Amino acid sequence: KILATLDEPALFWLDGHQSGPDTAPGPCPLRKELMTILAHPQRHVILIDDCRCMADGPSHREWLHYASYPSVRWIEAQADVAGYDFELADDVARLTPR
Repeated sequence: KILATLDEPALFWLDGHQSGPDTAPGPCPLRKELMTILAHPQRHVILIDDCRCMADGPSHREWLHYASYPSVRWIEAQADVAGYDFELADDVARLTPR
């Protein structure tokens, strides 16, 4: 809904981490959110926090919902295909249009 209102670039901060098994139930929405933003006609800057949870598999295996998290490699590949540069620093993935 938000993307439909945008006619200029925006900054998206996606929180890539749930607070525990009782928060935000269901599969991680990050894949769908990212693909939706990357497909938008406008070129946006995208920040994804808590990438430690996605580094070559989840680091918090005690929470089953981490199984639906995308890997950092997957995020980087999607960024590349969509024409975005990818940088990972300070636990945040930064996707910026080329």
